[in-house]
Amino acid sequence: MQISNIRIRNFRTIKNEITFTARSGMTIVGPNNAGKSNILRAIGVFFSGVEANKYDISTDLSHGVHNERTSITVSFEANEPELDADFVRLHEELRSLHPEPPPKTSAINLSVYFTEKNKAVYSFFPNIKRPSGAPNAQYSRVQSDLIEKIFGTFKVIYIPSAKSYAEIFSDVVSPEIVKSTREIISKVVPEVNDALKTITDIMNSTLDDCGMLGISTRISTGQRAHADFMSGVELQISDQIVTEFSRKGTGVQSAAIFSALVWIDQVRRSEGLRPIWLIEEPESYLHPELTGVVNRLLRKLGSRSAVVISTHSLAFVPTDVENVAGCEIESGRTVLKSFDTYYRATERIRGSLGVKFSDYFSLSEFNVGVEGHSDKSIFEAIYFILLTSGFVEVGRYPKLDNAKYLTFGGVKDLTAFVKTTYPMVSKERAFVSVLDGDDAGVRSRQELQQFFGNKQVRFESGMDFLSVRSGFAIEGLFPDLWVTNLQERSPQYFRSYSVDAQGGLEPFAIYDNHKSSAQNYLMERARSEDPSVWASRFINVFDALELALDRQSKALNPS
Repeated sequence: MQISNIRIRNFRTIKNEITFTARSGMTIVGPNNAGKSNILRAIGVFFSGVEANKYDISTDLSHGVHNERTSITVSFEANEPELDADFVRLHEELRSLHPEPPPKTSAINLSVYFTEKNKAVYSFFPNIKRPSGAPNAQYSRVQSDLIEKIFGTFKVIYIPSAKSYAEIFSDVVSPEIVKSTREIISKVVPEVNDALKTITDIMNSTLDDCGMLGISTRISTGQRAHADFMSGVELQISDQIVTEFSRKGTGVQSAAIFSALVWIDQVRRSEGLRPIWLIEEPESYLHPELTGVVNRLLRKLGSRSAVVISTHSLAFVPTDVENVAGCEIESGRTVLKSFDTYYRATERIRGSLGVKFSDYFSLSEFNVGVEGHSDKSIFEAIYFILLTSGFVEVGRYPKLDNAKYLTFGGVKDLTAFVKTTYPMVSKERAFVSVLDGDDAGVRSRQELQQFFGNKQVRFESGMDFLSVRSGFAIEGLFPDLWVTNLQERSPQYFRSYSVDAQGGLEPFAIYDNHKSSAQNYLMERARSEDPSVWASRFINVFDALELALDRQSKALNPS
C-alpha cells in the first residue's frame, strides 16, 4: 500500500480544504508562517490513531470556525498486490456490508474528524448509511480491523526543525539502536548474571564467616539491563580525529543523522512496515557544502518510503515539479498551489533570498553563449584587434563591451543548456546564443526553435540567437582566400574542401585535431594584415550581437 493523496480541512491555518498527491513524496515550499509545518502536523495527527491521538481542539481547529470540525482524509492505493491483499479484502468486505454499497474504487479512503472532546472518529465511508442490527456489529469489527491494519503498517517519523541533531539522535535513532540490539544482548544476560552470582556468593560467604548471619547480597542486571547497557552507547564520528557526535559541526551531524534515518527506514521496511517521514527544513544549521550530501540521502530515503519535507532552501526543491506544492497565505488562511515549472516553484524562495535563477550560472547583465572555448578566443581576439587598430571606434558596442562569454563543450552542450535554462534566464538576463552555420549548428537551431515553439517560448533569430554564416563554422568568417591558402598549405587539416564552378569557396570541414592549428594560422594573418581586408564578416556579427543584446535589454527593462 502507498499513500496516493491527502486532504486537510479546518486544521490550524488550513481552513478551506487543500489536496495534494503524495505517491512519490512531497516537497512543500513557501514563506515563513504560510502553513508548511501545519501540513506535516496534520499528517502526523492523522496517523497518531485513536489511542495516541495528538489532536487538541484548542490549538488545532482553525481560528474563527464555528459548527465545523477538523477533517483529514488519506487515500491509499495497492501497489504490491500480494502484500496488499488483506487491505483490499477487508475494504471490499466493508463496502459490501452497506445496504446500498457505494461504487467500487481502486482507492481506500480513510477519513477522520475530531469531536469537541478531541476524540478521533475514523471511517472509510463517512457519508454513506451503515447497516443496522447484527450486520452493524460485523461492520464495526471489519472497520476496526482495517484501521488497525493501516495504523499497524504505516508509521510516521516526525523530524522537527526545532530539535537539535543531538535530540533527534536521542529521540529517534537511539531507541532504534536499543530495539535492534535487544535480542543479541538478552542472550548474554544469563551469563552475566551467573558471573554476578559468583561475586555475591563470595561476598555472602565472607559475611557469614564474620558472623553476619541472615544478611546476604545480590547483584543483578535488573529488568532494564538491556536499556541501561545501551544507554552508554554513543555515536562517534571519525575524520582525522575520533570525537563524539555532538562535538562535530552541525553539517556533519546532519549528514550522520540522515544516514541513520536511511538505516531506520531499512529496518522498518524489513519488519513489513511502511515508514512515512515528515521532515521540517532539512537545511537547518546545514553548511551549504553538505546540502548535496543530505539531498542524496533524502532521495535514497524517498526511493522506498514516503518523504514529505518543508523547506526554504533551493537545494531541496526537486526539479520534478509534480512533487512540489507551494504554501501561501491568503486572507489569513493557507492555500496550496501547484507549479508548471521549476522556475515558478522556486520563485518565492529566490525572491526572499534576493537570488535570481541566472545567478547560479554567474551570468552578467549581458551574455553571449558560444559553442566552445576556441570560439570565445577568436571573438575576443578579433574584437581586441579591431579596437586597438582604431578600425572600430571605442563605444560602438556598449552592450558587447560589458558582455560575458559562456563557453560549452560543443554545440550539443550549448543546446542542452539553452533548452533547460533559457525560459528562466531570458526573464532575468540578456543572453544570445551564437551558433555555427554548419550542419550541426543548423540542426541545433531547428531543434531549439521546435522545442521552444511547442512551449510557446520566444526564440527568434537576431534576438535570442545568431548564426555566424550560412553553411559555415566560425572559421568561415575569415576571408575565403585565407581558407584556400590554408588548404593549399596544409590539406591534411581538412575533412572536406571544395570550390564551386565560379571558384567560390563552398562549406568546408576541418578535423577536430587540426582546428587549433588552423585557427592559429587564420589569427596570425588577422594580426598581420589590415582589418579592411578581412574584418567585414566579423563586424556584421558584432553588429548583430549588439543589436540582439540591446533588444533583449529593452524587453527586460521596457521603461
